[in-house]
Amino acid sequence: MKSIKAIFKNTSAFTFYRKRRDKKIWHSGWSDRDERLKLFYSEFIKPGDLVFDVGANVGNRIKIFLELGARVIAIEPQNYCVDFLQELYGTHPNVEIVPKAMGRINGQMEMLVSSAHTISTLSHKWKNAVSTSGRFAEDAWDKRETVQVATLDQMIAEFGIPVFAKIDVEGFEDQVVAGLSNIIPCISLEFIPEHMDCIFNCVNHLQSFCDCTINYSLDESMVFEHDQWESAEKIGDRLSMYKNNREIVGDVYVKMRESR
Repeated sequence: MKSIKAIFKNTSAFTFYRKRRDKKIWHSGWSDRDERLKLFYSEFIKPGDLVFDVGANVGNRIKIFLELGARVIAIEPQNYCVDFLQELYGTHPNVEIVPKAMGRINGQMEMLVSSAHTISTLSHKWKNAVSTSGRFAEDAWDKRETVQVATLDQMIAEFGIPVFAKIDVEGFEDQVVAGLSNIIPCISLEFIPEHMDCIFNCVNHLQSFCDCTINYSLDESMVFEHDQWESAEKIGDRLSMYKNNREIVGDVYVKMRESR
């Protein structure tokens, strides 16, 4: 039986509350956390650089990238989030909003839409994994949206090669990366331990056409776990240690360069 909280999340009243909350967060000004994010991403992004924000959601990374002087391609398929981004950045000269999902091939897919917009997904496998683990026990995926799907290669053909791409798409990261055959200097990929194979698939694909060095950060600490960027094999062994840990979330960072 659903809890009262879960039932409330599927009401129009919750949608209204959520939008007010999201706007309040956006208008709350520059925080210490924002400053930490800016310092962290400044390693990869300089003024005038092109950045892809894949899974832009309601734009919590866009303001950081803009503060660093970047031009941002905000790629987001959810209707609620696209409308929110249009309100915030629709007229901004350095933001292009692309209302699409990214995947292996161009086309259409059905998105599993959650009342918590941050965990809507195109991956049934990811949704089943987090449902089984209880990571999002109070949330459900009761709605569906048909979304347009494009590839990273298509985005590159249209906008150019970014210096950095943030990819946060709730377990669909390997399908997004499968649509890439160009070298991007650095990309980030969100992971959860109960769906770690997704990240290994990403790295295997990237290594098929370029050399990679890798690091990672846990729980949005914005601190790398290791002083040195390492090979995929070493990082794979380290990440495997977290496979049974249902308490953490993290981001893998991959520096890509042409194979020697």
